[in-house]
Amino acid sequence: MTTLPPLSKTLSGRHLVVTGFTGFVGKVWVAMLLEAVPDVSRLTLLVRPQRRLSARQRVAKIMDTSPVFRRFRRRAGANLAGWVDRVIDVVEADLGQPNGGLSPETWADLAASADMVVHLAGLTDFHPDPAKCLVANIQATNHMADLAAALKTPRLAHVSTCYVAGTKTEGLVEARPGPLSPAGQPLDAAQEIAWLTELCATESDANERTCIGGDRAASLGWPNLYTYSKALAEHLLVARTDIELTIIRPSVVECATRFPMPGWNEGLNTSAPVMWYATTGFRALPSRADHTFDVIPVDAVCRRLTVICAAHLRGEADAVYQLASGDCNPVTFDRIAELTSVAVRRDARRGGHLSQHLLALQDTVPRPRDALGIATTGTALELAERADTWLAENTPSTRLPAALAAVVQPTWKRWRKRVKRTARDVQRLHDMLDLYRPFLHDHNWTYQTTQTRALMTRLHEDDLEFWSDDLPTMCWRTYWTEVQYPGIQTWAFPIMEGRRAPTDPPSQPPLELQGHRVRQRRQQGAA
Repeated sequence: MTTLPPLSKTLSGRHLVVTGFTGFVGKVWVAMLLEAVPDVSRLTLLVRPQRRLSARQRVAKIMDTSPVFRRFRRRAGANLAGWVDRVIDVVEADLGQPNGGLSPETWADLAASADMVVHLAGLTDFHPDPAKCLVANIQATNHMADLAAALKTPRLAHVSTCYVAGTKTEGLVEARPGPLSPAGQPLDAAQEIAWLTELCATESDANERTCIGGDRAASLGWPNLYTYSKALAEHLLVARTDIELTIIRPSVVECATRFPMPGWNEGLNTSAPVMWYATTGFRALPSRADHTFDVIPVDAVCRRLTVICAAHLRGEADAVYQLASGDCNPVTFDRIAELTSVAVRRDARRGGHLSQHLLALQDTVPRPRDALGIATTGTALELAERADTWLAENTPSTRLPAALAAVVQPTWKRWRKRVKRTARDVQRLHDMLDLYRPFLHDHNWTYQTTQTRALMTRLHEDDLEFWSDDLPTMCWRTYWTEVQYPGIQTWAFPIMEGRRAPTDPPSQPPLELQGHRVRQRRQQGAA
C-alpha cells in the first residue's frame, strides 16, 4: 500500500469553501488547518448572519473568544487580524436559498477559484420542525452540491452522520447508501423529499408536523427526523452525476483528546446526560450493558476529515468514510457506567461536603428501561411536582397564625425555590435521556471503518506526529476519566444547569475582519 504525499504538499495553495464553521466540528477543523497547514491558500467560510451580528462579526467573535482558537491567538500575537485575513474569507450566505444565498459575483468567483466544497453545516436537532430540517439538511446540501458542480473539478466532501443507518443493528453497518430504507422498504429519496415538502406546506402547526414527520421517519427505520433528513440528503447526492463526491460519517463526536486542548467540547453531546445522571444520585442508567457506545473524539474526526479531503483533492477518495470506534476499539455501556462512576467518585472525594462523600459510595449501573423500578427521573419528577403543588396549596399564611407565619415564611420560600429548582433540573435530565434514548438504549450500532483506517495507515512519515492518533488502541479508562469527564464538567454541565459555558475575554480592541475579496476586488477595480 503506497504512502500518501505529505498533507502540507497536497493542501498548500488550495482554496476550500467551508460551511458549518460555527458548529462544534467546524471550529476545531478550521483551527487545526490554520495551525498545521498555514500554507493553505484560502478558506472561504459561508456563514449566515445572526441577530445583530453580520457573518464577519460572528466569525471574528468566535476567533477572538472561543477557546478553540486560544493556541492560534497566542501564536499570532499582535498580528492576529492580519494572519486571519490572509487566509480567511467570510461570505454571508443562506444555504437554504437558491445558490446558497450567494450573489452572482461571489458564486462566479468561487466557481473559478475553489478546489473543493467541504459541507459541514446542518441542523442537528433530533426532533425539529420538518420545514427546518428540509431546508438545512436537504435543500442546503443540494445547493452546495450545485456550487461544487460549478467548480473546475467538481469536488464535494459532505459531512453526514453514521446514524443514517437508522435502526439497523445486526452486523457491521456498511459504508454505502443502499436502495432500501433501514426498515427494508424500497426507498425513493426524491419521492420522500416531495412528501416532506408537501408536509411542510400544510397549515398544521410545527408540533403537529414534527409528530407526523417523526412517525414517517420511524416507519422507514430512522429514529428521528435528523437521521431521516441526513439520509435523504445522502441519497440525493449519490444520485447526482455532476459532482465528485465523498461522504464522511462521524458517529458520536465527543471531547478532544489533545487539540485544541484535552477535554474541549461544545454544546450538549450524547455523553453529557450520562455523566450528569451519575452525579445526581440516580443509580440505574437507562441503557443496555452490552450495547456499544460508539464515541470518537472531535480532534480524531478533524484529523480524518483532513486526510480524506487531501485524498479527495488528489482524486483518490472512496465514496464513503465512516469515522467510528466500535469496530476497532469498542466500549460498551457497562464499561462506560463503570468509568463514569470512577470519575464521579474521584471528583466527589476532592470536595469536603458529606453529600459528596456519600455520592462517591454509589456506582452507576446500566439497566434496561423495563428493569429500572421506581428510581427513575420520571418518578423523581412526579414527586417534585407533587411537593411543589403541596407547598403552593399550604402556604404559611393559610395554615398558621399570622405571627408564626411571618417567622416560617422565609424558610417556606427557600423550600419552594429548592423544590422548583429540583423539578427543573430533573425535567431537563428526563428530557435529555428521552432525546438520546435511541443511542443510549434502543439500538446497538457497529460501523465499518475499514476504508478510513486503511487511509490513516498510509500517512507520510512527516505527518505522523500531528495527524495520526491512537483511536484503535485508545485507553478508554484514561480518556473517559481524565479527558472526557473533566471536559463535560467544564463545557457541558453549565449549559445543562442553565448557565453559559466559559469563553475567553475578547481582545482589546476586539478582533475585526476585512470584507470578502470579491468585494475588495470590485472596489479596487472601480477606483
